[in-house]
Amino acid sequence: MHDLSNGKIRINSFISSQACLLNNYKILRFVLCIALKEKEMVDILKLFVILILSILCIDLIIALLYIVPVVLVRRFHTHHNILIANVAFVSLCCAWFYIFAYAIMFQYPTIWNEIIPLCVILQYVTITVNFLLVYSFITVIFNRYLTIVYPLKLFFRTRSWVFVCIGIAWLVGIILGILRLVASLRVNIE
Repeated sequence: MHDLSNGKIRINSFISSQACLLNNYKILRFVLCIALKEKEMVDILKLFVILILSILCIDLIIALLYIVPVVLVRRFHTHHNILIANVAFVSLCCAWFYIFAYAIMFQYPTIWNEIIPLCVILQYVTITVNFLLVYSFITVIFNRYLTIVYPLKLFFRTRSWVFVCIGIAWLVGIILGILRLVASLRVNIE
């Protein structure tokens, strides 16, 4: 019924060059198809997408609840809070993107395969927000490491150093996403 040998369904769908969000939907459908009948599977897939969307909405609310006080209250403008606010902001961006992507996938499940430029843009944004999320955590870890190892160097505790670290993390995430976009365009052109 479902053949995995044709190469269209990949486990690493976010990383492979020809995968889109629809491939995750196909993998989930394949896994559920093993245990359930076809009619029950469709209902569970819709339920799963609604569950994901509700979790992402909760993520949006929590990120906003953290970002707003850090931005508005002056005493919360410490270097650690700014770094965690960056993580919350990236999580907010990631949640907005995935809400958009899953909502469109829920309404129009085959749109990603019909429009190739949309699929390539989807790959770029997916990889970029995932890189940004990972690199924002790495930025927090790196900054905390420097403040512990060099406690007497006040430069590592300044806001300018924090913003330089955040800027570098964003720049690296966007550049790595662009490299992935170029690789995708090369594959699609050839």
